[in-house]
Formats: sequence, C-alpha cells, structure tokens
Amino acid sequence: MDKIPPGSDRSLGVSEILLRQYSQLVSKPKASEKRRQSPAEYFRWQVETSPALFELLPNLQLTGMRVLEIGCGLGGRSAWLAQQGPAEVVAIDINGPEIDRARELAQEHFPELRRLTYLHSQQDVKLNIADFDVVLLIDSMEHVLSPYKILKLAYSYTRKGGRVYFTTCGWYHHAGSHTGIPFVNLFFSDKTILNVIRWQVSRPDYRPSMWDSDPPIARWQGIYDLRDRPGEHLNKVTIRQMRKLVRHSGFSVSKLHVLGFRNPKFKWLNPLSRIPGVQEVFHSCVVGEFLK
Repeated sequence: MDKIPPGSDRSLGVSEILLRQYSQLVSKPKASEKRRQSPAEYFRWQVETSPALFELLPNLQLTGMRVLEIGCGLGGRSAWLAQQGPAEVVAIDINGPEIDRARELAQEHFPELRRLTYLHSQQDVKLNIADFDVVLLIDSMEHVLSPYKILKLAYSYTRKGGRVYFTTCGWYHHAGSHTGIPFVNLFFSDKTILNVIRWQVSRPDYRPSMWDSDPPIARWQGIYDLRDRPGEHLNKVTIRQMRKLVRHSGFSVSKLHVLGFRNPKFKWLNPLSRIPGVQEVFHSCVVGEFLK
C-alpha cells in the first residue's frame, strides 16, 4: 500500500484520508473484471455468465416465448436468451452507441441468430402494448431514474398471463455504490467518495477501463452526488423501498426474493439475508417476480 506524504494531506479531512487508505487495500481488480476491459470481452462475459444468472428467476420459461429485455447494454445476455428457443427476443437500451456495438458483436459471435433485434429506446422503438410473454430488466433497476415508472412500462408491454422479472442489488449491498470499493457508501459521504474517486483516476498507476473518458478524471468533474454517477445513474433504492414498489406494482402476483450468497466462502452469512434490515447489507442479489 502506498504511503501518503504527511505534508500533502494537511487540507484533507480524516474521512478522506481513511478512505484513500482503505481503497488501496481493497480496490484490486478481480479476475472477472479483468475479463471485461473491452466491449467484446464484456459481451462474452455476459453470454458466459447468463446460465447461472437466469437460473435465479423462478418459473422462467423461454421456449416459444416473445421476450423483451429492457436495459440490455452491450447485449450479451440478449444473445444468450435468443439461443434458448424463444419465438423472438427484442432488446432495448437508452445508450445508442452500445446498441450499435451490440448489433455488431451479436453478428460477429452469433451470425446464425435470426430472432434477435436490438433497438435504441430513444429513436427506433415501436413496440406494441401487451405484446410480450416475458419482460426482463437484468441488473438495470438500480440505474433507472424511476423504478416505479419502468415497472409500469414493463407491465404495459406484458400480455395477460405474462411474466416480468428484474434482478438488481440494494443500495447497501457491498457493490451498491458501483465504485469498486466494497461497502463504501455505508461509512462515507458521497462527497468523500467522489473526492477519492477523482484522486484514484488521477494517479499515474491508474489503468483506464473501456468506460473512461480521456483523461479519466474529466467525466468525474462537477459530480457531487453518486446518483449522478457518470455513465449510469444510481437511484440508491433499498430493499425496503423495493418491497413497497412490489406491493404497488399492479400485477396479479408480485414477489421479491432476497437471495443469499452462492460462493462457498460466504454461505455461512446466508441466515443474515433473511433478516429484515440486516439483509440490506447481506445479500447477493434481489429478484423481482411478477405475473400479469
């Protein structure tokens, strides 16, 4: 761990000094993160990890179904879904450049797919109401401006008897801040976290990712709230707030599943994922399941 020269930190608060030190201890790239340093690598990672992810969705049926994925990003999960025997998969995202890249990557890796369509949600989406058997929001609920509105949108696209699913994590999940620093939002203010991020991306040993600007610090300037995190908004929704969302969703059946850890090293913590309040921190994933 690098030592901070004593004289250089006189203007820093204690919390920022502590977080700098903590970030150096824990912000080491995981093997899975090293495999996601380019759009092509990220696409392949999405495809490869999809079987384990979709196993988490209760009663999910894909064969012969019309499937809509909202918030598909680079589209690797949509490409996997299209190989599972659906009648059609339509994938939409607000990020136009990512949709363009998703089309290229799907054609490159799976040229045989004919029932997969990627659409930019702000330009070329013309979807019929109540037209889909399955609507999916995978790892995107924490990024939407209004979870309530996006769930209502999903409801409108789902036919009677169809199902909607979302996967996400609560704000107090160890990765809830999306900064790469575990549990940081439990103990530090947004101001402190963002100051440390700017310090991290300005260091000479910082390795830019595919999401970074040039220079990396440019996209973090003028940001004072993690809700405005560059690239992907964070709505800071907690599990408690998700329960309220589920209760008022308007579906005939609505369930929220708070899942424990599958990693053997952390399974001993799983009883905590069943305790209200405590589960805000100790969970691996949250799954919303809805029947219209």
